[in-house]
Amino acid sequence: MLGTLVRATGIGRRLTMESFVARADQAEQLVATLRNRLGTLRGLVEQEEIQRLTAENEALVKEIEAAKQRLRDAETKAGKKQVPLPGEAGYVAPPPPAALTTAEISAATKGSAVAQGQANIKSKSTESDKTKKQEEPSTPKPKSKPEKAKSGGGGAKKGTETSAEDDVTVFDLRVGLVVTAKPHPESDKLYIEDVDVGEPERRTILSGLNGRVPLDSMQNRPVVIMCNLKPQKMAGIESCGMVMCADNGTACEPLDPPPGTSPGDVISFPGISAPDKLPVAPNRVQKKKLLQKILPDLHVNAKGVACYKETPFTVEGKGTCSVKTVTDSPVK
Repeated sequence: MLGTLVRATGIGRRLTMESFVARADQAEQLVATLRNRLGTLRGLVEQEEIQRLTAENEALVKEIEAAKQRLRDAETKAGKKQVPLPGEAGYVAPPPPAALTTAEISAATKGSAVAQGQANIKSKSTESDKTKKQEEPSTPKPKSKPEKAKSGGGGAKKGTETSAEDDVTVFDLRVGLVVTAKPHPESDKLYIEDVDVGEPERRTILSGLNGRVPLDSMQNRPVVIMCNLKPQKMAGIESCGMVMCADNGTACEPLDPPPGTSPGDVISFPGISAPDKLPVAPNRVQKKKLLQKILPDLHVNAKGVACYKETPFTVEGKGTCSVKTVTDSPVK
């Protein structure tokens, strides 16, 4: 009986050890499986991240290309010639430089040698002259009496300076669209206008038209905007431009662009505007007092056409700017 019990106990111990070993093997297999699954999940996450970053990169590239195209369009409207860069459509590579012939190389070598010889001779001559001057005794020069400035136009006169900035092309005049207009809460003379001038963001422009132009006529209205004025606060709100109007002191009417124009279209002046005559910076308009110089030459003629002197405000290919009622008036 005792022997049977001992044998049974031994068998139980062997079974327990075998079950522990089997469970350990199962645990290792489970850990290996989990590691494989974890690696697969990491790979999927990394692939999704790569796809997301690739999509973002493609979107950024498209945004950059769109911004570059808008810049090209704006420069083209302003009269700037576009030159394709390497890698862009229309780019023409310059021809490779032609190889020099033996005769050209020989002539260039001879010319270089001659030039070097002349330089050496000149250098020696200069040194010789310096030596002679050092050896010669110096004699004091007689003092000449200072000449009195001649009156009556004998001397140089300080004349008035003329500038190429004395015509209307210094101004950045564009078609604008007053999207909305509302009265200024603290001024009974001002409108606050939200204006599209073809830029990524609209401009806030304040105009002294309250009481002179009906508010409802300023809603969604095409106008002409002077865009390169230095921002200026009016009744506590910054204004970034000026609505151009015919104003005879009694009546006032904003200039109408020709039909078919869009915000940002450039106002030009046939025979005066040119690709090399670009609008100046806002601080230069203020510093040179260009408004005071040029505004007196802006007017509306008897036919209602807005002009600089006798040249009409023109949107190329679309027509001239005008008013319906306030004719024979200054433009302000």
